[in-house]
Amino acid sequence: MNKTLLLFSFFIFSFSLTKAQDTLAFKTGEKIAGKVTALQGANVYYVIPPKDTELSVNQSKLKYIHYSDGYTYYTGGGSGKDFDNTGGSKHPLLINFGAGLSMMELTILGGTFFNDVGNMQGPFFISETPAYNCTIDYTFFGKLSIGVGGAYQAVNDNPYEQPTSSGTDAFWATEKVIRYNISGRILYHFIQENKIDLYAGVRAGESIWMDSWVTYNPPSPNVSANLSKAPGTKTGSVQALIGFSVFPIYNIGFHVEAAIGTPYFLEGGITFRFKTRK
Repeated sequence: MNKTLLLFSFFIFSFSLTKAQDTLAFKTGEKIAGKVTALQGANVYYVIPPKDTELSVNQSKLKYIHYSDGYTYYTGGGSGKDFDNTGGSKHPLLINFGAGLSMMELTILGGTFFNDVGNMQGPFFISETPAYNCTIDYTFFGKLSIGVGGAYQAVNDNPYEQPTSSGTDAFWATEKVIRYNISGRILYHFIQENKIDLYAGVRAGESIWMDSWVTYNPPSPNVSANLSKAPGTKTGSVQALIGFSVFPIYNIGFHVEAAIGTPYFLEGGITFRFKTRK
């Protein structure tokens, strides 16, 4: 009885081990069942149970690696697809960090948001930050992805009034406008492969504006600030965009987006790609 139970347990264990193995498919047609331990540079490292000796093979000799969780990684000898959305076993999660240019500073220069502080004369200076941006997109169906994004940008004006002969009216005033943007977006991925992702879509949400001012040397009683945006003012935002990502290092890549609307018209940065189950 104990011998029968031992054999049955060994059979179940062996079956589970086989199911949990990865498959390395060579371009010669040979397939090896094992466990991939690492992908480093051009090499794939693996072991073949029950032995624990680590072996290696150059990716150029492989067609693909089929992992035990259902994900297939093509090394370049196959179709080039890094995930199969038609089968639905893996859907990528993309996280972008970047910085861009917006129309915010041009609009401010046009006088839409900054107002006069006192009776200003003389040179007019602008300092600004890029439109810092972060988005998270999940491919939930076919080639469609949904996501959320957040952006931040600040612009300062530093008007200066020349001192009078008495010097009593001399002052330096600074107004600072900050825009936070929180949005959702929907993208369609025209090409979604191992090394490249080409997409277009829309982003819609809300911008939150903060406006403040300070004066120096000395605070003049003649200074008045008619702030253009009260703290916490909210405005809607809509953006149409097109972009692409390239992945030179497996699931770490770079992206560029061109757009019309808020919060930027040109943006670029780093992209991290993760595989998640459907």
